[in-house]
Amino acid sequence: MSVLAYSELLKRITGIHDEELEEPFKILGRHNTTETRLTAIKALAREGPISLGMLLHSSNLPRGGGSYLNIRKYFLELEKEGLLERNELGNKTEWSFSEKGELLKRFILS
Repeated sequence: MSVLAYSELLKRITGIHDEELEEPFKILGRHNTTETRLTAIKALAREGPISLGMLLHSSNLPRGGGSYLNIRKYFLELEKEGLLERNELGNKTEWSFSEKGELLKRFILS
């Protein structure tokens, strides 16, 4: 029995080559991805498109104490990098993964 390398396992399980995730991981690394921010990204992958308020609520993340502003700032940074996109619906903003971020979303959901 042979042992499969990490990159081969990733490819077989998700259909994604590890090189394809290099850029999204670099982007996450550049923007101080904390445990709270990672929880928000995972929730967005599961539930998006979704507003930040609903995302924080569904993830049991605190909505006060700067959490909302922290996640909003993080999402805006990821939007500038092209991983996320937002859709303004009246006074509500919904967030989702962009086309560039789809591989990251697939990886998170796998």
